[in-house]
Amino acid sequence: MKDKHPITPPVLKAHARELRHDSTVPEQKLWNCLRGRKLAGLKFRRQHPIPPFVVDFFCESELLVVELDGDSHMEDESRTRELEKHDLKVVRFGNDDVLKDLDAVLQGILIACGRDAVAGQRRKTLTPALSQGERG
Repeated sequence: MKDKHPITPPVLKAHARELRHDSTVPEQKLWNCLRGRKLAGLKFRRQHPIPPFVVDFFCESELLVVELDGDSHMEDESRTRELEKHDLKVVRFGNDDVLKDLDAVLQGILIACGRDAVAGQRRKTLTPALSQGERG
C-alpha cells in the first residue's frame, strides 16, 4: 500500500466491528482456517478497514485482499480496481466456493501469495541448469 497506515475514520472502524460481529457462515468458515496464522503462517485480519472500504480478509505482509462474494456485492469490479490502485492484490471467491470446496479456496489464496499450494512454502524461482557447452 502506498500509505501503509492511512487514517481510518472512526465510523469506518465501527462499521468493521459490526461486520465482524455479524459475519456470514462462509466468512466464519474461512476465518477458522485463516485465524491464528493457520494458513502457511500468514497473518490475516478479518473485516479490515482500508478506506473507503472494509475488506473481508487482509494479509498485510502479502498486500492481499480476499473478498467473499454473495448476492450483495454489486460493485465488485470498481471496488477491486480501487483497491488495486493501492498496490493491493485482490482475490475473490463466491460464498458457495467456501461452502462447497474450502480446500480449493485455501489453495487459491496460497497461490495468490506466491506460495506452493501443497506445502504452503514460498515458491522458488527455478533457473535452468546450463549444459556443458553453454557454460563457456
